[in-house]
Amino acid sequence: MGGLACREYEACAEAVPAAFGLSRSTVSRRLDGEPWIALFLDGKRFAEDALVIAVGVTSTGTKVPLGFVQTATENRATCAAFLRRLIERGFAPADGPLVVLDGAKGLRAAVEDVWGARAQVQRCQWHKRENVVGHLPKRAKVAWRRRLQATPSSSALCASIGPATTSPIA
Repeated sequence: MGGLACREYEACAEAVPAAFGLSRSTVSRRLDGEPWIALFLDGKRFAEDALVIAVGVTSTGTKVPLGFVQTATENRATCAAFLRRLIERGFAPADGPLVVLDGAKGLRAAVEDVWGARAQVQRCQWHKRENVVGHLPKRAKVAWRRRLQATPSSSALCASIGPATTSPIA
């Protein structure tokens, strides 16, 4: 992307949405009529700014880019306004959405503000795994990343490690 290394972001700013398959028509079209079952929300950093990106999932498993908002942080107010705009465009899962998040507190608070108890929130397993692996020594990261990725549940992981041991807290 020409100019990016020189902090001349305007030249490549138009290319970023296209790289994600986004255009003015895809982020402003009506969303009613689709059988939505889930919503993925994630923030991506670009220099000092962040983009919060929303991807919807239909009942057939089709992933559809719904929109994005540019913001300094994944904060509650901006993200809640973004979610309300999706609802205004027709995003309305029948039983409330399943929302998959990266663990950002602002995104979680925005989901609670907009949908309350109707939303079911799931922590993104990729982000969870990377957060855990990030605390491990470098020599252990590859093996644990593979192990966590192959594990269908935490109970299976605990069984593979062996019985828990406890020690008194000093």
